[in-house]
Amino acid sequence: METHLYKEIADKIAGLVESGTFKPGEKVPSIRELSKQAQVSINTVKIAYGYLEDRCIIEARPQSGYYVCPKAAELPNEPKIDHHSFSPKD
Repeated sequence: METHLYKEIADKIAGLVESGTFKPGEKVPSIRELSKQAQVSINTVKIAYGYLEDRCIIEARPQSGYYVCPKAAELPNEPKIDHHSFSPKD
């Protein structure tokens, strides 16, 4: 099974977030820095970071870099619905 290089980079960063190496709100390596560390192109890192953004693992902050998103566990699990406010249509 073929794995794309950007996915390998994204999985590595996601694993570091999951293990607590990168904590919520903490800055992750810059695109250029990670490109050099992983010996991949800048475009590969951009695609990997886009993939992580789509999954709400990291977020871009304009002119600042990429940061770990706040944990989803901090959000309410399920919205509260008032079932009495719904009435059947006639």
